[in-house]
Amino acid sequence: MMMMMIAHAIVVVVSASPALSDSSSLSGPQFTYGTIADNYFQANKRGLTASFENARRNGCLSECPPELQTVRVIFHRDDEVKATSSNVQNAWYNMEILTSAWLGHDVRQRMRKATALWDFSPHNCNYWRKELQVPCEVLPLSATDPPDVVNTWHESTGVPRGSVMTREDASELVHRRPIDAVFFGNMGHPQRRRTCNELTRAPGVRIECHGALWGAALIAKIREAKLVFVDYFYDECPLLTHRVNQVLRQGVPVLMPHSADAELDREYASLGVMFTNAAAPEGRLTRGQLRPSDVTSILQANNRNRIVDATLATQNYIGPERTSAISNTTCAVLRSLCASARDPETTLIPLRAPAHHPLPRKYESHHYHPSVRARAKSARAQLAALRARHRRVPSHAA
Repeated sequence: MMMMMIAHAIVVVVSASPALSDSSSLSGPQFTYGTIADNYFQANKRGLTASFENARRNGCLSECPPELQTVRVIFHRDDEVKATSSNVQNAWYNMEILTSAWLGHDVRQRMRKATALWDFSPHNCNYWRKELQVPCEVLPLSATDPPDVVNTWHESTGVPRGSVMTREDASELVHRRPIDAVFFGNMGHPQRRRTCNELTRAPGVRIECHGALWGAALIAKIREAKLVFVDYFYDECPLLTHRVNQVLRQGVPVLMPHSADAELDREYASLGVMFTNAAAPEGRLTRGQLRPSDVTSILQANNRNRIVDATLATQNYIGPERTSAISNTTCAVLRSLCASARDPETTLIPLRAPAHHPLPRKYESHHYHPSVRARAKSARAQLAALRARHRRVPSHAA
């Protein structure tokens, strides 16, 4: 997933999430998901459900109000935020970046109505706390990993379950993988096309770029690569854990520029991510740009040890310390949800229209993919209409 969350749907039909048989009698609400989750976030839904049920078994939902029966988890702007009641609450899990055209003023108003607001990025959460004036909890996207993530890593790397990868194992694995580097993702950005055109023609190395590869075919391609390189489609983007996590789960390291989220960058530097440029200053909304030379230089013989070390570090992604940390964070997020279950009579101060839409005007230029230009133009038109309504003089004051 992400693939920048470009999912379309309008109608939401709430369906009950599967509960594990050994936890159905334990306390706490059940979690449900809408049609958007069924259509576009199946893997995340399964992983998050497993994480929640594990948290239930650990007593993380025991302090929820007894009348709270259901929590609707919202993944996308087209999921409806229905009215809260004493037994039904909403939790909005934002997986978009701040400059996404999907996060218009109307969506932000609905995000504020949710009982809980979760985000995959600490940087994003800091922004939401100031912009929306509501609490935001960081729920790592690793909480949505498939339940068999450990088996997946061992299967991909060939390291027996219960064993630890050695540096010799990592070196042999890098040598055995036939493709030097792989890129996958939306090829609509002109910079990506230029980078891939140059890299796929580079002499002496085998580099592949794929703009339409999903599912089992994508996983098979990742497993053949010595590394996967990642570039950003949008400005002001946090580390793309949506894309990076699925690569690290296969025991394959990632090469990418630093992101706008320094905290995520620090965490992932020990999990198999190799960064190409100096870290951005704290608090800066910036990100690096991947250059073709970043990829070709790291594939040279004198940099091979760096790839081996990063491959070895991927086992930290599924290690017991990190698994425990993700479980503890998920538990804390759910305890906070229980504590903040909202009285249906609670009202929020209306959010004012932003002075500037977060999507820069440059995304309307001919250099960008038509779908990006269309979303940018539509969002800007909606904002202009909203500002016009705010400027009107009330009839009683005329």
